[in-house]
Amino acid sequence: MTVSQKLIAWWRKKQNQSLFYLYSSDSSPRYQRNILDILCYPEGHIFRFRYQDKYVSDEIKSWSRNPSNFIDKLKLYGRKGIVIYAEKTGNSPEMHFNFFPVREVSIAQIKVEGSIYYVDIILGKFINYYSGLDAESVQDEIIRSNQAKQSLEKFRTHIKSINFYPLPKPNTSEISQIWNKKGNKIESLAPGSTLVDKTQGFYFSLAKGTNDENKPLDYKTAETFPNLAWESVVDVVSNSTSMKSFIFYRILGFYHRKRIWDLPVRWKDEQVKIKTAGATTVYLLPMGKTVTLKLLFYKSETAWEGTPKVKEQILEIKSNSDVFAGFSQNEIQILSRYNEELIQIACKRVFDSVFAPISIELEKSEEEKDKKPDEEIKEVEEKENIILAPQPYLSR
Repeated sequence: MTVSQKLIAWWRKKQNQSLFYLYSSDSSPRYQRNILDILCYPEGHIFRFRYQDKYVSDEIKSWSRNPSNFIDKLKLYGRKGIVIYAEKTGNSPEMHFNFFPVREVSIAQIKVEGSIYYVDIILGKFINYYSGLDAESVQDEIIRSNQAKQSLEKFRTHIKSINFYPLPKPNTSEISQIWNKKGNKIESLAPGSTLVDKTQGFYFSLAKGTNDENKPLDYKTAETFPNLAWESVVDVVSNSTSMKSFIFYRILGFYHRKRIWDLPVRWKDEQVKIKTAGATTVYLLPMGKTVTLKLLFYKSETAWEGTPKVKEQILEIKSNSDVFAGFSQNEIQILSRYNEELIQIACKRVFDSVFAPISIELEKSEEEKDKKPDEEIKEVEEKENIILAPQPYLSR
């Protein structure tokens, strides 16, 4: 093997071994909705994370402010990453996070504005918590559940071996846990102490090493049946303490009927293509035709039975564009823990380039509409009483 071939082999090996970690916590409903949206959008959709510089690893900060250096580093390490949900374990001073890896992504770009890092990611495949089960075993609910628990424990053990993994925000009135950057270890932080030479941990970091301390997470995305990996993630996340009252669904995409000129004449559903430009995702809906928006709903049985209030919820499908002649339905009532909804959308014949957004939002009850702003803020702060759903925004 020549020197150049060795260098290429080394570069490919280095690239395949590197992995970006992007965390979103349960510290606010906004961050929790980030995870719901990550679980909702189809593959290829671009999503944006925002991080304060103190939550970005020192290495990424050292080269991401220089655009040319950033491109070189991505060529070296690759763009692959995973999104991880971080849920607080309790209210004790020794509080940590429970980690839930959810989806594979690709880094599109990192933009720095002031002290904020904007990270645009292209959504990929879902982590398969059922990985390792054959086609017969994966259809047994007990076997699936046990396999998911084993996978989750393996993932958490690995993440907690990484230096500077995230810790909950320090409590100013009690002893908290914090990373000592000089000693490279977790230690107690006394009430009122400053964070000099200390950090809460990094919510955006890179694993690129081969040793146990910096080895990227080992996970699988391949699935035995379509949408099974997504279902495995929802099974695990919907059983978490902080997300058990939330609504989970996946946008499978927009589809239109395409005629196949065989004998006999047949039709098939063809998925509408996605176009990306910068941080924008556009769905190329055919004008003058009818398309079908497919949504897949799922939630674990335990979480479904334990949160009866979810069954009272309604999702609203909205659009203020004249491009669409009409929708087959404008509301979806949550009546089952699993379902596939098909929404027919009639598109007008428009020849100009027209912005045509479609959004899906949780409908507010009359009681919620009448609430004063301070009452809404209090409910959000309590968090135990709120129900959240993805809030996707799709544009043509």
